[in-house]
Amino acid sequence: MFRYPMADEEKKVEVVSAAELEAEKAKAAEAEQEETESEEISEKKSKLVKFKKSKKEKSKDKKSTEKSKPKKSKEEIKAEKKAAKQKKKEDKAAKKAEKKENKLQKKKEKAEKKAARKREKEHKKEIERLNRMLKPVSKKTLESLNIISFDPEVATLRMTENNWLKTYKIEGMNEQNRNEFIDGLVDILSLRARITSNFSVADSNRLIRTDFITFFISAEIYETVKLTLDAEVEKINTICNEINLVEISLNNYMNQVTRNFQHDGEELNFEKLKRRKHDWKKIAFNKITLNDDCFTINERIGTCMQVIQFPGEVGRNFLQELLEINMPMMFITDVQPYKDEENEDYKRLLAKKYNTEIKEFENTYVNVGLTIIIMTDTEEKNNALIDAIEEFFTEEHMVIAPVYGNTADVLESSLSYGIKDYHSMRNMQNGQVKQLVV
Repeated sequence: MFRYPMADEEKKVEVVSAAELEAEKAKAAEAEQEETESEEISEKKSKLVKFKKSKKEKSKDKKSTEKSKPKKSKEEIKAEKKAAKQKKKEDKAAKKAEKKENKLQKKKEKAEKKAARKREKEHKKEIERLNRMLKPVSKKTLESLNIISFDPEVATLRMTENNWLKTYKIEGMNEQNRNEFIDGLVDILSLRARITSNFSVADSNRLIRTDFITFFISAEIYETVKLTLDAEVEKINTICNEINLVEISLNNYMNQVTRNFQHDGEELNFEKLKRRKHDWKKIAFNKITLNDDCFTINERIGTCMQVIQFPGEVGRNFLQELLEINMPMMFITDVQPYKDEENEDYKRLLAKKYNTEIKEFENTYVNVGLTIIIMTDTEEKNNALIDAIEEFFTEEHMVIAPVYGNTADVLESSLSYGIKDYHSMRNMQNGQVKQLVV
């Protein structure tokens, strides 16, 4: 039997219960907490004593400083009060003067604004007086097409924001004299222009060609527009004896726009439609239904394509080959001439980009855009035609694609000869533009 070894002297063991042990622990913790709290109170008392002592010392210093200062005499105190009173009076007067000046300034500004509004009103009144020979359109036409008024004798439209456009018919242009005419046109052109070649199919199943040119100009009064366009057209008509720009009446112009949208229909007198609540857009334009890369208008299916990349050089006039399709189509060529300083800026930009000196560069670039619209019978023909045209342009090192997203804008602009103005152009050398006109 195992026995625990005992010491020589027997030790006494005190037996304590668990409850007593817990009570002792609690008592010890309580004593410890009291001791901590006592230390914190003592520390706070110490800080408070230091703070009071510091405050007392500062107060003593302040009193001693005040005692060290010499006392002011009654005259000095009186003078100080008088000076303070005078300063207060001056501040009040200055504030009053400033307020009066601000009031006068506001009154002056108000008078200047009123005078400016009056001048602007008189200026607008004078502009309207100088344009009084033009015929106004209805409010609905103004809202839908931004047309303000028109000249009934010629196809001149006054648009909003001092914009004007006038469309002429190009007579005598053909495959033989086209290059000479376009080269000369690009060299002397000073306004943005749009050349539209419209091909329609006759009963004999042959294409009938009609060419138009629209000029876009910014001016306030019609007299300025007439003088500018007369000078421009006079220069252009000297390019080629066989080709002339001929004015057309507003009715001929708007009925041609109507035929572009609706294909057929009776002739309308648009001059008389100005006095009623007619909307020229609803009358002449037509609803366009869009479907991916094609559109439907008056139960006809068509495609609208734009060239989005030109090569450095177009070797030949390849567009003539597209006429072999023998379907209704339109070729729209936009041309925006550059000013001399803009050409010089572009020259410097190219020189910097390619780190080389560019020679033989003298006002040789213009902005050009090409849009083609072709009408087909079925969607299958339309899709096949898109593929064929894209491949055809690829062979000529150009990128052409159906218009996406803004198809309706491009169509309305193209079919209306620019009434709804929308154009997209890129830089091209002057001598290459003739290759983008049929």
